[in-house]
Amino acid sequence: MIYVANILLIVFAIILRILLTIGVNKECDVRQTNSKVLWTILTAIIGFISAVTFACFVPKKEKMHKENKIILALYSIILVGTILFASLFAIPTNLNQDNNPGSDFNWDAVTYKNDYGVEVAYDKMGFEYTAEEYYNSFKWYDEKGNSYVYVYSEEELFPDIKCIETDEIYSSSDYTFLVNEQGYLCIFDDTVYDIMSIHEVNEDMSQSVWFDKNRNLYYYTSDIFYDESGNIVFSKNSGFENFDKSEIKDEELEYIT
Repeated sequence: MIYVANILLIVFAIILRILLTIGVNKECDVRQTNSKVLWTILTAIIGFISAVTFACFVPKKEKMHKENKIILALYSIILVGTILFASLFAIPTNLNQDNNPGSDFNWDAVTYKNDYGVEVAYDKMGFEYTAEEYYNSFKWYDEKGNSYVYVYSEEELFPDIKCIETDEIYSSSDYTFLVNEQGYLCIFDDTVYDIMSIHEVNEDMSQSVWFDKNRNLYYYTSDIFYDESGNIVFSKNSGFENFDKSEIKDEELEYIT
């Protein structure tokens, strides 16, 4: 639902920009300005600020035409509707596990209060991380006990992952990073597409889970958090809590080697 809401907000914003551009273009005729093309382009690129500047500084010579009044009315209705929609469905920010404003964690993070009242997240081994530590030095662990951290570079759109014990870096361009049902990190090369497949958990296809031929499940690291004991806890609104392996149909296993 949240992802659909974000897409709708983007669509509304585009519609608003188009209406605003058309309105300014039509109003240029009413005000008989010689800079019609310029104001149209500026409004299309900059948006509301350009339209306000136009309305304030370009003198009006006639009353607003009926078609412009209709455009203005439509713009106002969609603008108000967008604001109301955003207030109801937009992604909330700075919310912790109790929906408490003021958290430094992302809205979907599962966090806890430690003995000192500090909001923290835990890793597989039960170590605590503040928000700053979580986003800069959080550790993932494989089944052999090796630990990993994400490393960022300007060249890569997505972060790579580095094994602390070996200093080996796995590029996000060549590897897929998943977490198995036991909470351990699994690093797959391109063959992951031969040995596993993806099942869409939500109807809006906003969440998905990987599975192998034995229906063992694997999750994206962004969907996973841990409790103090190192057990998997899913991110908020992920939909995984109610997911059952039986939902994976036999025909979905046919293409897995």
